Amino acid sequence: MALWKDMLVLGTEAEKDNNDPYQSGEIIWGSPLFANRQPVHASEFHAAQAEGREVQHMFEVRPAEYTGETFARYDGQVYQIYRTYQKAENVIELYLSDKRA
Repeated sequence: MALWKDMLVLGTEAEKDNNDPYQSGEIIWGSPLFANRQPVHASEFHAAQAEGREVQHMFEVRPAEYTGETFARYDGQVYQIYRTYQKAENVIELYLSDKRA
C-alpha cells in the first residue's frame, strides 16, 4: 500500500529566447506533491548506465499530478526526469538522474 509520504516538486524548463545566447534555461516549478520514493531495480540501473546515465531515484506519483514535466526537485537537489512508466491506472513511475546527465 502506498504511503505517499515523500515530497517532490516537478518543473519544466522555460522556453528559451533563441536571440539571447546567454539565457540560462530557467526551470518553472510547480507546487509540492506527495510521492512514494521506491528502490531502483537492478535492471533499470543497468539500462540507465547503458545510456550514459546514473539513475538517482524512482518515485511513484498520481497521474493527475504529472503533466509531462522534465525536472524534479527532491531533498534540495534538482534532477532530470529521463523516463516515465505507467505502472497502474493510478500510479506513474518517474525515473530521475542527475540534471547534468
